[in-house]
Parts: sequence; C-alpha cells; structure tokens
Amino acid sequence: MPSHPLHPPPPRRPRGDLIAIYFRYLREYKWLMLAYFVLMFVAFPIEQIIFPNIYGKVVDLLGKPSKRSLFDRTKWYLLGAVGLLILSQALFTLIDTIDAYTLPALQSFYREHLLRDVFETFEREYDTLPTGNIVSKIVKLPLVVRQIYHQLRNYLLPTLIVSLCACGYYMYIDWRLGLLLTVVLLAFYIYATVHSTKCIPSSQARDATCDKLHE
Repeated sequence: MPSHPLHPPPPRRPRGDLIAIYFRYLREYKWLMLAYFVLMFVAFPIEQIIFPNIYGKVVDLLGKPSKRSLFDRTKWYLLGAVGLLILSQALFTLIDTIDAYTLPALQSFYREHLLRDVFETFEREYDTLPTGNIVSKIVKLPLVVRQIYHQLRNYLLPTLIVSLCACGYYMYIDWRLGLLLTVVLLAFYIYATVHSTKCIPSSQARDATCDKLHE
C-alpha cells in the first residue's frame, strides 16, 4: 500500500550491521582466520591444561620416596615441559604475527563497508540521512573494533577453548567429572550472558547522547 504524502515513510538508516560485516570479513579471509583459530586451539590448551598437568606430576613425584635420583625421576617431564614451552612460544609468536596483520585489515574492512553503505544511502536519501549518528559511529569505529577484537582475542576465545578442552579431558578421566564440569560451565556462561545484557540499555543511552553531540 503506497504511503500518504502527508505521512512519508521513516528515513532509511544505513544498515551498518557490524556482525554481518565481520562474517563477510571471515569469508574473505577464511584460510588466514582458520589458521588463526587452529593455532589458538593448540596454544591455549598447552598453556592452560598440559603445563599444569606436568607440574602436578612433578610435584607428585617429589612427594614420593624413591631410591632413584631426583633428576632420573623428573628428567622426561622436564624435557617434555621444555619442548612444550618452545612449541607454545612459537605458536603464540605466530598468533601475534597474524594479530599484527588482522587487526588493521579488520578496521580497514569495517571502515570501507560502512562508508560504502553510508554513501549509497546518501545518494538516495541525502535529506533524511542521520548525519550525527553516522559521524559518531565513524569517529568511534576504530576504538570499538579494537576493543571488541582484544576482548575476543584475550578473554572470550581463550576461555571457550580452554573450557572445551578441559571438559574433554575430564570426560576422558571420568565421564561423571566431565559431565559435572560441563554443567557448571554452562550455568556460568548462561548466567554471565543474561546479566551482561543489562548493560545494553545504558550503552545505548550513552551512544545516543554522543550522537546528539555530533548532530
């Protein structure tokens, strides 16, 4: 049904879907990002699960009486720990190298696609374009992308990877321990997700005030 001239349709806002743009970025750099995730999936379990396991076995050996020398009892664990240390440092070096390329590329990708969307909208509806909102988003874009990237890189992905590996490890030891850990972690993640959404209205109000300043 056509709109009445006295009641024109609301102005179209630029799409600017950050999540959709990110998945587009993943598709474009799929092999690089696949290598990145594989490296993280190997490096973090070594650091957070395998190393503590080796330390625990060495401490356990130290507490047991034996006629063998301390070196004989622990040499294979120490050699394994040194090898894993070298491997983990090499993996984290590769991850940091990819980070140094990925973050600027991601910021450039966001900037290009958001500006393209803005210009396409401007060509059609230049008189109704929310200029303040657009300027605010473009100004904050590099900082927002960097903060989200570092949160994913330093907190969310390592936590998820270590949680999955820990659940698998405990399942291997005893399925009941693994099931208990899985239930506890799921409850924690659900609780954290539900309560983190309470920050969204405050963030939206803050962004709206910032947009008005630019307007």
